[in-house]
Amino acid sequence: MKTIRFASVGTIVGFGFLAAACGGSDRGDKSQANATGGSATTGGSGGTGGSATGGSGGTPPMGTCKNTDRAQDGEGRPRACVPSGMCDAMKPPGPFSPEGTAPRLERGVVTRIGPEFSLTPPLDAIGSATVAIDPSNTAVLYTGFEVTNGNTTKENGLYRTRDGGSTWTLLGTSDENPWDCTSNFLDLAINMAVDPNDPNHLYVTQGVRGGALGFWVSWDAGETWTRAFFDDLTAMSVDPCDFCHVILGSHTQGPIGVLETEDGGYSWKIHEPPAGFDNGGGSYGVAFLYDPRSGQGDPNTWMLHGNGIWRTSNAGDSWSRVSEFGGIHGSTLLYYATNGDVYTGSYGYPARSRDNGMTWELSQAGLSNGTYFGVGGDGTNLYTMVDGFPAPFPIMMAPESAGDNWTPLAADAKTPRGISHQQFDPSSGVMYFVGGDGPYGVRLADPL
Repeated sequence: MKTIRFASVGTIVGFGFLAAACGGSDRGDKSQANATGGSATTGGSGGTGGSATGGSGGTPPMGTCKNTDRAQDGEGRPRACVPSGMCDAMKPPGPFSPEGTAPRLERGVVTRIGPEFSLTPPLDAIGSATVAIDPSNTAVLYTGFEVTNGNTTKENGLYRTRDGGSTWTLLGTSDENPWDCTSNFLDLAINMAVDPNDPNHLYVTQGVRGGALGFWVSWDAGETWTRAFFDDLTAMSVDPCDFCHVILGSHTQGPIGVLETEDGGYSWKIHEPPAGFDNGGGSYGVAFLYDPRSGQGDPNTWMLHGNGIWRTSNAGDSWSRVSEFGGIHGSTLLYYATNGDVYTGSYGYPARSRDNGMTWELSQAGLSNGTYFGVGGDGTNLYTMVDGFPAPFPIMMAPESAGDNWTPLAADAKTPRGISHQQFDPSSGVMYFVGGDGPYGVRLADPL
């Protein structure tokens, strides 16, 4: 584990460079650093939405985050998250209660439900990199959108809908100082999570080309944000039984390790990447291998995805390389099927494990060779899709009980890019996902 301590304003011991700091203090072994102000080098290719040429970043101005020793009033630090003690993965979703008229989604028909922009095919925007559901009211969705080439940057940002995708509100429009510790505007959300016990409590990772890199926390449903860690961050995984417990991966050229917080970003541990790990100069993914429903794993069992799949059962103290299947640039998402098998995206075909990540195989019968961002399911069937850009491919499905023998969902059930962040809402019967140019919805079952 790497310890970060603040020797003086802008100096990060252990990194060897100067950068702005959002503060930090020691609170014993569990609290090594907070909002450290790490590297802001960006570039590379950009995950699920499209090309990511160029990049923003550089080193933030020194001294932009005051109170680096955390001695005064907790400035620049998010409110500490207190575990509720309830296992979120065991909670049923809340009702689908739209404030307004929800879009009419037909069974098996893929419908784009995101904000509307004037995009010209082939895509001239990265589009949406993530979609997140509010578990307490599944008609509330969030998506992060980046619009480029021929569109104004004022359209970039984090959007929220309260009616299942019929209308969207942009949360904030600009940030005069993207280097400081607070903001009311995030321009490129890569991953997002909503607290099942508090719909106002949100997490976002921002990286790649975003102007406000880092891990951000909101306690008012995205109206305002506090930067809890400053670096080019992408992958995020939340403990299914403790929303305060989060692990992160980065997009930086040199892996900074797996970041871990047990109090919602108030304090941090940095776990060194395993010897031999190489992220190929871009994003790498992290995930909890923990499924309370099937009794597999625990909060210390994790997966690291880069030049293969790595597994730890002791929270990063030691790692084993368990597969050579490469991780997808931008994020690594896991889905546990009803039979206990776990799936993740990979190059070539989706990867499947029958023993909670100790060994992996490819699930490929009926699928085309290519890039798969992830696998999702509705409790009966699995769903995935190859990234065939620019030619759209159909969404493919297979029984959760078997996990092979993939067939098309429907002949015209297609999107411009492969699908990712699949999330099924049984209260509405809709699966939401990202399809490159925005969030999509498809009705798979009757509402509860």
